[in-house]
Amino acid sequence: MILVVTWSDEARQNYFSILEYLQKRWTKKEIEAFNNKLEKTILNIAQFPNMYPHSEFLGYKRAVITKQTSLVYNVKATEIEIIALWDNRKE
Repeated sequence: MILVVTWSDEARQNYFSILEYLQKRWTKKEIEAFNNKLEKTILNIAQFPNMYPHSEFLGYKRAVITKQTSLVYNVKATEIEIIALWDNRKE
């Protein structure tokens, strides 16, 4: 069963910050590549919510999108909540 995916306000803000950064420093090609990787990761999570390991974020799960960015999410009974897009360089 494919679960519904929702975004927290923080995750939305993270996403738009990443896009803003990419638009200032990279081409449309890199932005499209990032969005494609993000979309593929979200589809994987919706189909297989437990395929990624737990993170240091209070029991949430973490999927690496690129070496710079991870997606932190929470598996609920009927949905997946994207908690944040995390900059891996902050670790």
